[in-house]
Amino acid sequence: MLEGLVALIQEGAIRPVVAKTFALGDLSSAQEYFLNKDFVRKIVIDMTL
Repeated sequence: MLEGLVALIQEGAIRPVVAKTFALGDLSSAQEYFLNKDFVRKIVIDMTL
């Protein structure tokens, strides 16, 4: 079962839905956004920004 899910992700058939992306230097804003629980999707910390 897990192997099937991994295969779908690798094929691009399943993708995470991102609510917001934060730069690594803006972790405090990301944490505040997370603590407000005003989102349904994923929060991404981009280490390249």
